[in-house]
Amino acid sequence: MTRKKVKNINLKITADALVQVSAPAKTSLEFIKSWLISKENWLFKNLNKVTLNQQVANQHSKISANTILLLGVPKSLQIVAAPKVQLQVQEDNIVLKLPENKLATHPQFLARELRKFAYQTFQQLLDEFEPLLREHQLPYPNLKIRKMRARWGSCHLFSQTITLNTSLIHAPSECIRYVLCHEFAHLKHFHHRQPFYNFLSQLYPNWREQRNILNRHYKFILN
Repeated sequence: MTRKKVKNINLKITADALVQVSAPAKTSLEFIKSWLISKENWLFKNLNKVTLNQQVANQHSKISANTILLLGVPKSLQIVAAPKVQLQVQEDNIVLKLPENKLATHPQFLARELRKFAYQTFQQLLDEFEPLLREHQLPYPNLKIRKMRARWGSCHLFSQTITLNTSLIHAPSECIRYVLCHEFAHLKHFHHRQPFYNFLSQLYPNWREQRNILNRHYKFILN
């Protein structure tokens, strides 16, 4: 905290998540403490935003030579020799096991195994929403995945099929849930007018926040 020739108490969060307070010279310390307590919710909300910005800024790409961004978390990549192809996702690491004669071509096996992991993960998230789908009398959709350059997902109404972008596996699971609910809403409203958004709010009240996180901080995974 610094004392300055200012009329009011000023609060600032820096890019490296430091909280800076400046206050008039004659303002008592007790008053400043009380004022900061009144700003507690604002502080936590904006500190979380700064922390998220730092995490994403540290990710130059979704996959590098030794790191993979998986469900919003950077994990170290380890390539090890083993009798058969297998991808193991651990708390801090991703271990790709390959026969020795395939180690030199590990990128293509990594892409294949990540795609399989993405489908399994998306299917599990879709299964979570089965009670919600029944509650709103929506059909349980078929699931497909594919690489898309400009969209997170799509819905084919007549075949009752939802297609998710495989790159979503690099985004946090809450963002994936938002995309799923966006596509669920299209099973009832095949447009983006107000009834669609009203229904989406019923399915997933937190959708605006997750959409903002996805579009502001994870747009790069579409490349």
